[in-house]
Amino acid sequence: MAMPASIEARYSPRVGALLNLAAHPAESRAPSGNAPIAWRSAGLDRLGSTLAVRRDRVLLHLGDEAGHYHKVASGALRMVRVLADGRRHIVKFLMAGDFFGFSGSQTCAYAVEAIVDSTVVRYSRRGVEGLIDRDPVAGRRLLSLLFGELSDAQERQLALGRKTAVERVASFLLQMADACSCWRRDSFELPMSRTDIADHLGMTCETVSRTMAQLRRAQVIDLPHVHHVTILDRCALERHAN
Repeated sequence: MAMPASIEARYSPRVGALLNLAAHPAESRAPSGNAPIAWRSAGLDRLGSTLAVRRDRVLLHLGDEAGHYHKVASGALRMVRVLADGRRHIVKFLMAGDFFGFSGSQTCAYAVEAIVDSTVVRYSRRGVEGLIDRDPVAGRRLLSLLFGELSDAQERQLALGRKTAVERVASFLLQMADACSCWRRDSFELPMSRTDIADHLGMTCETVSRTMAQLRRAQVIDLPHVHHVTILDRCALERHAN
């Protein structure tokens, strides 16, 4: 998987070295089934410390020193930037299992705030880079997370520019159905407010509410509660998303 030079330059030398490993799999890659085992045995879990973040509290401020990687253990957070005109833009919603902070920048390019009471595992960059030095197989697992973060962000930005309001909301609901639910993918809680959703999708709060009501009238979704969504017709929702 190739990474543009302008993006590659943002990441640490050790991550850059992993790009070379990824480009020459026959020379350096262990069997793929060993990667999760190597990742665990390398001691990533022992590198982490757990933080509790209360609802609406800030975990990271814009411009803070970026000395750690993070994983959401429970709850939900939002990555926030303020645009030049003063408007708030939510870059991404972070749900349980999501990693963030994979950037070579020395400072945070966004703020991270808790939407609900949340738990985050924090990993020292130095500790993770030491892990990469000791075990390139485990390091490639880190690289796959990094690529995932980049590709997700790029896909979201493209979607905002080319999709209608209905397409944006439908795509968002499908994404959240996968991220928020455990065993019932078609019935899930949305921890964020309509204002948060609007600031993420580049819409007004009124348009988000109107679009969700439109999908409800069409019996594509049901909204038994402001924070609860049930997908009644997944195929129809997927058609709206595309």
